[in-house]
Amino acid sequence: MASHRSKDMISKIESAYTCSLESTNVEEPLFGTMSKSSIWILLEYPFSWGAKALKNSKIPQPVKERLSSMVDSSPEVRLQLIKKPKSNLTGQITIYVAIPRESQPFLYKFLLSKYDDILNVDFTAIFSGEQVYQDRIQKEPIYLVCTNGKRDPCCAKFGIPVFTSLRRMGGDKVWQTTHVGGHRFAANVLCFPHGILYGRVAREDVQPIVDSFQSGKIYLEKYRGRACYNEVVHAAEYYLRNKTNNNGISAFHLQGVEEKAENQWSVQFLKSEDNAQYRIQISASLSNYQIYLSCKDTEKKSVTIYHLDQFQVNDQQTTTHTN
Repeated sequence: MASHRSKDMISKIESAYTCSLESTNVEEPLFGTMSKSSIWILLEYPFSWGAKALKNSKIPQPVKERLSSMVDSSPEVRLQLIKKPKSNLTGQITIYVAIPRESQPFLYKFLLSKYDDILNVDFTAIFSGEQVYQDRIQKEPIYLVCTNGKRDPCCAKFGIPVFTSLRRMGGDKVWQTTHVGGHRFAANVLCFPHGILYGRVAREDVQPIVDSFQSGKIYLEKYRGRACYNEVVHAAEYYLRNKTNNNGISAFHLQGVEEKAENQWSVQFLKSEDNAQYRIQISASLSNYQIYLSCKDTEKKSVTIYHLDQFQVNDQQTTTHTN
């Protein structure tokens, strides 16, 4: 009997605490939490994932080495393993290469008969922007949901229900994926080819996320960032969209970033429609709270918070404040 009570108590403790719940409870902002990644390799692996997905996989060693060398060559190259129900029954292996640029993003799709065929793909030509594999460019979007519970329990706990809901809407365009960064923001959803990342996605967010993406807009309520920008630009872009109430994906173009002082930047955007110039000055500080960044962490840490200091349109200051 004592054993049952002990298990029940452990279960209650585990269900009460998650890094995702803690982040939500302290109202940690979502925006400005995605690192820049200009190239994404999305490789189908329809088997169990380990905490170190590529390393723990049974993908042939020469292929692992090729993929690892590309990732290690640049901090802006990311590798994701992906899968979906019954995907291993097709006899083919899907690999996407996404180039989520601010303008004209690309998504290449290859169907391979075996993993060794990856060694024949000219990734260098794709990465450099050469006009190659034009017949492999996919027009349809795809959606990825992080569900790797072996990396962090939150990813499975919150990710799988969202994946199920999203798959009902998007069908074969929806995939499960490995770690995308930010366990505490689970469920995390990625939309390609643009590389738009959403966090704390619940099942009721699935419809507006899909509707927004299909209509060329960003669902700002759960927006973490875009793969083409770094965290500072994400934060400025969020404040810009929030102030202008303009969520069009292509509504603004980044013009430049100037570091004004330590932890203070001026970010310039140009509006596509009328060439209006926007200058957003932001600053960064550590939060006055500490949280676990992952369910497996043993030490709490402060997180970076971005504040809006000044907002200008065509060099006319419209507001100055700090959040």
